[in-house]
Parts: sequence; structure tokens; C-alpha cells
Amino acid sequence: MPVLNSVLSACSFGRLGPGDSERLGEFLEGLSAETYKTFHPYSLTKESAQRALAEVEGPVIAAVDDSGGILGYAWFHPEADAYPSVGICIADRARGQGIGKALMRELQADARGKGRSGLMLWVVKRNDAAVRLYRSVGFQVIGETEYDFEGERLESHVMRWEATEE
Repeated sequence: MPVLNSVLSACSFGRLGPGDSERLGEFLEGLSAETYKTFHPYSLTKESAQRALAEVEGPVIAAVDDSGGILGYAWFHPEADAYPSVGICIADRARGQGIGKALMRELQADARGKGRSGLMLWVVKRNDAAVRLYRSVGFQVIGETEYDFEGERLESHVMRWEATEE
């Protein structure tokens, strides 16, 4: 049996609420420029964190380190759609440690518990690590899209996970 990475085994998972907006904002503002580019179109500021935590009705699940710092978070939009859209972001320093997979598994369990048919997401094609992560938890590419971001054309996969697949 493989040994869990020390970062993953030392972190805990929980839900974020409006009182966590300062902490989430610090996390967002500490991300690299490359992460910002692949996470677009979401604003990565303290103000956007406050707005998101006040407005999101669904789960916002976070991985935190032993000092309470956020290592990553994920959510799905709770609108009436059978396939709500997912957002996930992992700190640059915590990537490749299994945190993204653990957060995605939490979202999938929550979606099943809420009777959703599955989950949807959009991912920049060149974000190879994210594409591998999503495939590893059962997402499949169902389409393509592109958009302009700060003068650059970015191509994205549209991916979907079916709750009945696992």
C-alpha cells in the first residue's frame, strides 16, 4: 500500500463559510500568475472571496494545513441543473500531493448525496495536471471551447462526470 504524501496526511478537510472570506482571500491573492491564468474567469481577490462565500449556497470544501492556512478548495454551483459546474483551486505549493483528488471525491460524494446526475467543469487544455486529475476521478471530455484572456486566446475542454459511473 502506498504511503500518503506528508502534505495530504497532515491536512484536514472542512467547509468554508462567510467567516472564512479573509483566509480564502489571502489564499487567492497568493496564487501564481500562471494559476491565475488557468483559473480564469474567476477573480482571485479578497473581495471575490467574500462575495463567493456570501453567495454560494452549495458546499465550499477546503483542505487546510495545521496552521489553518488553505491549501486548496473546491465547490459546485447549486443551481437546479442536474450537472452543476465545479470550481477547484490548489495552492501552487500543494499541487501533486493528492489534495485535488481528495477535494474532487468530496464534491462527487456531495453531488451524489444531493441526487445530481453528475458534475461539469471547464479546464484550460494546457493545464495538463488538472486534465489528468479530472480524468482520474472519472471526468470525460464532452466538448471544446475557447475564450480571450488578457489578449491571449485560451482553449478549454468541457468535461463531465456521471454520478452513475462509479
